[in-house]
Amino acid sequence: MKTRIFLTILIATTFVTNSDLIAQNTEINETKSIKQHISQYMNWYDIPGLSIGLIKNGEIYYTKGFGIKCIDSKEKVTKNTIFSTASVTKLFVGMAIMQLNEENKVDLNKSVSSYLSYFELSDTLFNKITIKQLLNHTSGLPDVEGDEFYSSWENPEYDDDALKRYVKGLKSKTLVSIPGENYNYSNIGYEILGCVVSEVSGISLEDYINNNIIKPIGMQHSNMLLNNIDTNLLACPHILDKDLKFKINEYFPYTRRHSASGTLLSNIDDMCRFAITILNKGIIDKNRILKESSLKKMLTLENDNPAGLSWHITEVDSTMTLIFHAGGDPGFRTELILIPEKQLGVVIMANMWEHQIEPLAYKMLNILLEDDEKDWFTFFHGSTWEIIRTNNASSALDKIKSFISDNNDQKFHPAILNQHSNSLLEIGRINYAIELRKFNVELYPKISKLYDLLAEVYLQNEQTDWAIKNYEKSLELNPENTNAKEMLEKLK
Repeated sequence: MKTRIFLTILIATTFVTNSDLIAQNTEINETKSIKQHISQYMNWYDIPGLSIGLIKNGEIYYTKGFGIKCIDSKEKVTKNTIFSTASVTKLFVGMAIMQLNEENKVDLNKSVSSYLSYFELSDTLFNKITIKQLLNHTSGLPDVEGDEFYSSWENPEYDDDALKRYVKGLKSKTLVSIPGENYNYSNIGYEILGCVVSEVSGISLEDYINNNIIKPIGMQHSNMLLNNIDTNLLACPHILDKDLKFKINEYFPYTRRHSASGTLLSNIDDMCRFAITILNKGIIDKNRILKESSLKKMLTLENDNPAGLSWHITEVDSTMTLIFHAGGDPGFRTELILIPEKQLGVVIMANMWEHQIEPLAYKMLNILLEDDEKDWFTFFHGSTWEIIRTNNASSALDKIKSFISDNNDQKFHPAILNQHSNSLLEIGRINYAIELRKFNVELYPKISKLYDLLAEVYLQNEQTDWAIKNYEKSLELNPENTNAKEMLEKLK
């Protein structure tokens, strides 16, 4: 990387008239690398479609759609294609709270009960929960249980009172920790914040965000109301079937019951405008959306908490901070990562759920940072999944073994096959998952944890004898393994 930069400076100072050509060639090479990596990633996981936006020097540098919107119509994804952003919606709810804070309508340190008379939990400590604790996930609230989410998507609510009804129905919930003590990601916390926005502003959460964030930023095709979206632009939600092929989900993951935690629908250009507003300290097109001081509060970590106010934050070193949020509901994934100090950012939206797109997002950032070093974990992860989904279990294991030995086997990691087995378990392919975990033990026979993981899946398959054997092997390798001890006591 240093040599490349040095040569560019040397040539530019020696042949001044060629400087524009050098910059142009660099951009062409960068764009080519971007396309190659995206195509490879999509091929590994057979991703139906995605849209990507890259921000460089605080401006949109690259946007493009790849693949198809729906596997039945085969219509191509474009930059205008609209995806569900899922939990990235929380960033907009957080911004709404901060706007109301600027107007002295919401005090971050006041209790939620000060704003919502109907908010109540079975735990009496609920009166201690503050607005700030909801924003940074330290309220002590639990998360929404998966079954409740699935049920709400299968039976969606579209009326203006849906969110308020949900929050009113929290009376039986109990805190998992004392407010302010621990980080515990909670969708419930953001549903409550959505009600605060609505109660204080006098209008629905969707209308407030549309009027005060979406429209002022110039997000022309975005909305939190599904009925207001042009269905001709909307991508279909895809999920994996038991044959490891994508199919269109039976339902669209949307309900106003959970509007504050994940109902923003948007396209890549609009999301890039939102990202630029953040990188530009609350301003876009000379229009201030949020005060710089408010944004600074949102991006400040306290007490080793990984989250600021809505945003998750990682300090890479003294010169670079990552601020980010991901979203995922059955059929969609979104990744938004920004580096304020470098004025760089990436947004990726995909119309599938089962596979992470975070590694691809980081690869795009590395390309923008002129660091194109090979990511071995992602390479092996993607390549082995492609083998798994295109072969039966026995032939897949042989091909994976050969593939690892033909490449840098020292760079392979046991987490890869474990993650793949988890994916197989989620779609009911338990025998395939067992074969992968057995293979992992064969590759790494000295790692006690892998025997625990194999034992777990044997138990799921009601093969108790094999579970016991693997827990015993785990304990033999690591006599301090309390999990194996406890499980053996239960099983014997």
